[in-house]
Amino acid sequence: MPPVRHPFPAVCILDIPCAATDLESVITHILCSLQEETSLARTVSAVSIHTLVYAQDHKEAKHAMQHAYMNLPDATPAVWVAWLKGARTARKCRGPTLMRRLLQATAPLPVNHAFCGGPPGLAEALRERVAQDLGVTRVVHTYSPPFRPMTEEEVVSLAATLDEKGADIVWIGISSPKQEILAYRLSRHTHRVRYIITVGGAFDMLAGRVPEAPVWMQRIAMEWFFRLLMEPRRLWKRYATVIPRFLFLAALDLWRSWRSQEHRTSCA
Repeated sequence: MPPVRHPFPAVCILDIPCAATDLESVITHILCSLQEETSLARTVSAVSIHTLVYAQDHKEAKHAMQHAYMNLPDATPAVWVAWLKGARTARKCRGPTLMRRLLQATAPLPVNHAFCGGPPGLAEALRERVAQDLGVTRVVHTYSPPFRPMTEEEVVSLAATLDEKGADIVWIGISSPKQEILAYRLSRHTHRVRYIITVGGAFDMLAGRVPEAPVWMQRIAMEWFFRLLMEPRRLWKRYATVIPRFLFLAALDLWRSWRSQEHRTSCA
């Protein structure tokens, strides 16, 4: 059974289907569709370059993203690839911005949230911070998942708890692609949750534990450099390997796309 898709144009970036739209349209769609009946929770992922690269070698991660309801490019270079493929409506959709704005939009509505991610205490600290800063008081559950992959029994138990607490939107903030895999697994067991949204490091940023890059750095695709300055020991090796490989894979992806278009034109 093919996965249900969102209503936006789609573009494949390194074999991962991404929504070619803007953040405002995504938020509007989620708000308008919260009351729709669905057989499965809809998974939404803010996809980083690291996630796109990692998925090339890990079938479980790629499968989870290829079967997601909606993937959003959370990196300016990924948006450039989308543009070069003709998807001119694609825009960068940052995980922290998506989370902040959707929380704000649902604050006056009867929408229940759950936070799943981070070390012990982070999700609870985030609940207190969003209540103070954004007026969000309907956070019905917080959970710190184990560092190892969760067992099937643990996933089933978490899904049951989320259903019992009445969660409408579940936010997952752990490292990629573990969060995409967990979102996919969780969506198979919950019966009430409408959306499961993965947002990476947004928990730390919205809780005030990690500073966000200035807007001007975000606009010129230098947010990665700001994060490297903030967490050099954790991120230097990732960026040193991921960025060059993404550039190579993106060039190969574009070349194949252009060759395919030329072939169709010559055979027309």
